[in-house]
Amino acid sequence: MASLAWAVDRAIRDLEQLLERVIDLQGGGEFSVACLHSLGSQLLTYIRPNRAAIINYGKRYRAGLRVSRPWLSQR
Repeated sequence: MASLAWAVDRAIRDLEQLLERVIDLQGGGEFSVACLHSLGSQLLTYIRPNRAAIINYGKRYRAGLRVSRPWLSQR
């Protein structure tokens, strides 16, 4: 779980840095830059408080554990 926490923390840090760069570019008034900043901010707002609940599906798969429930996948 420690490696997943590290990866989530790194993703948060990288996204924060990206959003800082986007703010610098936003002076050009491009809609796509404003949209990217808005969506990135929303993602950070979700990830920060929920980082402990993020499941490492790669680790589960490598351990031979079920990644999805078949009855949900068939809908």
